[in-house]
Amino acid sequence: MEGVDEWVLIGGPPCQAYSVAGRARRTRESQEKFESDEKHFLYKEYLRIIREFKPTIFVMENVKGILSSKHSGSHIFQQILDDLSTPAENLSYNIRSLVVPKDVEKLDPHDFVIQAERHGLPQARHRVILLGVRSDVASSCPALLERPQTLVMETSQKIFTVQQALSGLPQYGAKFQRVETLSRHGSQL
Repeated sequence: MEGVDEWVLIGGPPCQAYSVAGRARRTRESQEKFESDEKHFLYKEYLRIIREFKPTIFVMENVKGILSSKHSGSHIFQQILDDLSTPAENLSYNIRSLVVPKDVEKLDPHDFVIQAERHGLPQARHRVILLGVRSDVASSCPALLERPQTLVMETSQKIFTVQQALSGLPQYGAKFQRVETLSRHGSQL
């Protein structure tokens, strides 16, 4: 990363500890075992990368279940927000929602949920996405602080379906099936 001043980190920690499905599977385990599961803190690897490389901007994605996930009685999402806002001494980030134009102090955790279908994507996935702008960059660009709506994604006027996205693609046909069958059986074409 030497010599790179401006870059964007995009990713997110594994979601097993936060997903509603993952938590439902764990209900048979003891609460103590669940509480001690290190998967709750895999986000700290993402945080370590931020501390070490200080990206100009980061985008962190995770499942909606992260908003209701708890550890030791506290909501893990608030801990993540706090840690991402100040990952190290002399390093801080301005955390934003991509769908609600408010400062992080005024945001409700659900304001970070992006409903893909409302933004022109052919799927009904709802994900929590955080946008972090390094504070020194945010302060040198007053528009980010004064007009947070400039970072907000536009809402699509109509739903774009998977059927629409796939229309016009070639039909899955006999030729494709033959190639697939031959390659599965180790034959050369």
